[in-house]
Amino acid sequence: MGSILLLGEDKFQTSPIESLLRQDRHTVYVLREVWQWSEAESKREFELIVAAMGSSESMGASGQRRITGFPTPILVVQKSPEAPKAMRGDDRIVDWISVPFTAEDFLARVDALIRMRRAVRRLTAECGIDDDAPGARAAREVWFQRFRDQLSATLSGRINGFARPLDPYAWVATRVAAWGDRRDAFEPGHAERVAMYAALIADVVGLSAEHTATTLSAARLHDIGKIALPIGIIRQRGPLAEEQKRLLQTHPQRGAKILVSLNAAAATVEAVRLHHMRFDEQQHDSSAVRGALLPARIIAAAEVYDAMTTKMFSPAVSKEVALERMRDLRGGQLDPVCVDALIEALTPRSTKVRVSSVDAECALSRR
Repeated sequence: MGSILLLGEDKFQTSPIESLLRQDRHTVYVLREVWQWSEAESKREFELIVAAMGSSESMGASGQRRITGFPTPILVVQKSPEAPKAMRGDDRIVDWISVPFTAEDFLARVDALIRMRRAVRRLTAECGIDDDAPGARAAREVWFQRFRDQLSATLSGRINGFARPLDPYAWVATRVAAWGDRRDAFEPGHAERVAMYAALIADVVGLSAEHTATTLSAARLHDIGKIALPIGIIRQRGPLAEEQKRLLQTHPQRGAKILVSLNAAAATVEAVRLHHMRFDEQQHDSSAVRGALLPARIIAAAEVYDAMTTKMFSPAVSKEVALERMRDLRGGQLDPVCVDALIEALTPRSTKVRVSSVDAECALSRR
């Protein structure tokens, strides 16, 4: 199934994990000398690294090579329920699980991370993106050709001895999106801010509870497709070349494919896929899942506002200027209803309090 590097000095801690992974038909390579993990990774292609230790800090950070392509995700098994410190800053997607845990939950996390990595690597390979060292692309293409036929079956379902709960897949999607958010050219927290503005719009337009849940879920995941793009394009300070622009514009479709591999709800997938489609073009998209168009339009308005007001590499504009610019986008790029709702939510209301002359005289006499 997957090729996994299992790290851990304590045999009693790693043996149960190794047994679970092998029962689930994964190929497991156990490394007791944890400090050698970077060297082991440079010699063999792993789809997942499981760090079975008390703390992610035990892995160390010195002497590790920087991976320029899509990095192998790391799943940390730890005693603490708190999030571990990132072992490589923004270079890694780090998920974690606390002991004790159920076999189903752990294996679902493993499965979701491997699915996600395969989906992303397949997308980058098919589009000819080469963000690795010279010569790596040819070897990677051979590897993907070997697995291409069986990949679709892997993503659509598996037959094994353990049921797959859906919650861990949603959890992994959130972790992946958070990692992608740290790589983005927006200020950190872009996805959460978009979700917050989307919630304001949903409240003003009176969106149903079901569609609001879809909107907020898709808002947090809307840019997940960017993890399949080279970071050089995402963080380029100057103008993008036409080919780079076209590549960047594919991230909604890439995100939808990644979410499909993680069993996301169809409405959420479609909201992510459509969130960059212009409002005046959406009526021609007959493939959209019913109920996904309005969430996508809400996310689009929320993202445009956040893009204007919080930028990492260029000056941001004030709230007033951003809202005025959004008025010019009504009916074209953005849904007028969503724009008006955001303006209403973000515009302070003047409150007038009537005070009788008697009350005013009493108040003045007490001064």
